[in-house]
Amino acid sequence: MEDALGTPLLERNRRGITPTPAGRALAHHAQVVMHQLALMNSELGDYASGLRSRVRLVCNTAALTEHLPYLLSTFLVKNPSIDLDVEERPSRQIVEALTRHQVEIGIAADSTDLTGLDRHPFRGDPLVAITAQPLSPFAGKAPLRFEDLLDATGMKSPR
Repeated sequence: MEDALGTPLLERNRRGITPTPAGRALAHHAQVVMHQLALMNSELGDYASGLRSRVRLVCNTAALTEHLPYLLSTFLVKNPSIDLDVEERPSRQIVEALTRHQVEIGIAADSTDLTGLDRHPFRGDPLVAITAQPLSPFAGKAPLRFEDLLDATGMKSPR
């Protein structure tokens, strides 16, 4: 292997051998490959035992904690042949994963730039501002800017 790579992988001496920097890099990559092979073996074994598909879903914190627990539990009970990998990420990273085809489904905030992606409304996640003082100038107006809320409560906004 050293001849094929054109660099020594081990330093040999009377007391034994130690890896060179190239040898340590080779060991690292070999561990990654072995891990990937174990994952592949596990996934293919799942298919042999009746699993028909695997879906990778990434979602933001609000979706994961508020909207998905009941929906996913009932879906998975009805669809035992589907393995669902769920991962929490910030909305920006969800868009990146979808764009790179690393996941099949993403649930992100619609305030994120979703250009080039097929998108469908999932759930409304309205937020409300609560103050101790009435904010009559804002009645019926939405969305509110945080700076306007600060000004209305007598706080100084950093402009």
